[in-house]
Amino acid sequence: MKPTEAESKEKTLKKWNEVFPILKKYTSRTLFMRLECLLVGVRLDFGYFPNYALALEVYPLWMPLREAHKDFNHFSGLLCPTASLNLLSVYANNNQFNHYADIGISMFSKILNYDVALGDLTTYILNSSYDELPILRAPRYETAFMLLLGLASYLDAEDYRRYITNTAYKLARNYESTIRKDHGQSVDEYIKYLTEQFSDREMLIRKVKENLSNPKIKSLFEANLTLNIQNLPEIQNKPNDNWIKKTIRFISNIFMLKHL
Repeated sequence: MKPTEAESKEKTLKKWNEVFPILKKYTSRTLFMRLECLLVGVRLDFGYFPNYALALEVYPLWMPLREAHKDFNHFSGLLCPTASLNLLSVYANNNQFNHYADIGISMFSKILNYDVALGDLTTYILNSSYDELPILRAPRYETAFMLLLGLASYLDAEDYRRYITNTAYKLARNYESTIRKDHGQSVDEYIKYLTEQFSDREMLIRKVKENLSNPKIKSLFEANLTLNIQNLPEIQNKPNDNWIKKTIRFISNIFMLKHL
C-alpha cells in the first residue's frame, strides 16, 4: 500500500535526520540543533508535494523564533541535486536518496556537525546574504551583520567583532547611495547603528537564556563552536557599476515574483 502524504513527509524527515544526526526534530518539517546563541538546522518545504525543497537555516536565539524566521529566513542554502533543479522527491528510492544525501553532506556538513568552526559558519552566512545574490539582497545583507554582531557580542570576542565590523564597512561602501536613501544615514552612521544594537551584552545573554528555557529548544542537541578566527573569509569590495546593479535587480525581482 502506498504511504499517505503525512507518512511520506514523516519518513523523509527521519531519513534526513539520519544524514545529520546532530539535528533533532523540532516541527513536522524542521530539524534543528543549538549552537551557542543560534538555532541551526534544515527545513523541508513540502509545498510542492510529492516534491520538496531542503534548505539549511540559521536563526538567532535572542529573539522569538517566529520573529526570527520572518527576519532571517533568507539565510537558506538550498540543496540542489542538479545545476538547475532544487526539488527532491519523497518517493525517491534508496539510490536516489543516497545521491541527495551525498550532495547535502558536501554542502552542509561543515555547519551541521558536532563541531562547527566559527570561520565556516561566518562564511556560510556571508555567502548566503551577499555573494550569491549581491544586488537583490543588498541592503538586506544587514541582517547577516545583525546575526554576526550578535554572535560576537554573545561570545565576547573582540577580534571577531572587529573583523565583522570591518567587513560590514567594506560591503556597505558598495551601497552607500542605497543606505542613504533607505536609512538617511552615512555608512559610518549606519554601521554605528548596527553595532550599537548589541552593546548591551547582559541583555542579549538574558534574552538567549529565556529562549533556551523553552523545553523544545532546551531538548535539542548542542553542537560545539570552535572559536578559530584564522580561517575567516577575506571579503573584497566589489565594483560599483550602477547600470549593472539596476539590470540585475530588475531581472532578480522578476524571478522572485514568479516564485512567490
